[in-house]
Amino acid sequence: MSKFSNILVCGDSFSSPDYKVLKYDVISKIDKEKADFNKLLAYTCWPELLAAHYKANLKNLSNSGRGTDYIVNNITNELSENQNYDLVIAALPPWHRFEYLHKNEVSLKNYYSLKDIKFLINENLLKLFYLICVCKEFKVPLVSFQMLSPYEFKFFEGSDYDIKNNFTKCFLQNNLIYEIPTKNIIGWPFFHNLGGFTFDGKFLSNIIDNPLADRLGYIWKFKKHKLNLVRDYHPNQTGHKNIFNVLKEYLDTHDI
Repeated sequence: MSKFSNILVCGDSFSSPDYKVLKYDVISKIDKEKADFNKLLAYTCWPELLAAHYKANLKNLSNSGRGTDYIVNNITNELSENQNYDLVIAALPPWHRFEYLHKNEVSLKNYYSLKDIKFLINENLLKLFYLICVCKEFKVPLVSFQMLSPYEFKFFEGSDYDIKNNFTKCFLQNNLIYEIPTKNIIGWPFFHNLGGFTFDGKFLSNIIDNPLADRLGYIWKFKKHKLNLVRDYHPNQTGHKNIFNVLKEYLDTHDI
């Protein structure tokens, strides 16, 4: 009998099968002429690989460019309507994706000052704590991890050094880090300089926590793990298999 029969996943474009469809609209003409798109986009995302391995039903709510709010709210809504899941996986996005309503549409604020970092950290830790509590209430195992870095330098004013130090300081000063149950949070506490890791940094990239890599990340990524496009660093089939293999090993060796 399979270990899991119904899996719920939510994340951003690194977890969404729809991203490969969206790519036709965002890739430049030059890249279109150089790339074999049928071959390039014919990959299977890690949630689908995981479901196939466990012979499980899959509901993937992942959506490109969305923030932690979207992930937590959609998992909560889905569990309130369907309690048949035996595994929930939350692939957390960057913490600067703060969603708000603008003219009846969801918008993202994507540029911040250093003084905003404390707020962003508290909001994301609070949402993670809330998600853990929701899954515990519904008696559904939750596995979560930080897919991308909590911060990208280009979305904040100030030097890379000040941004990194402020994130580290505000994270360590937040009392929620001592309240959040860390069981089945892979890579906690997520920040490389605190002993944590992100999936993109550890399993898809050859440079971790490097300012230049964050500024010009598409140059420094392992090509074998990424789509072979200058302006795109999403995982290709090898990258998705890497994510799948890490999760499979974790799920098979831990008490979820």
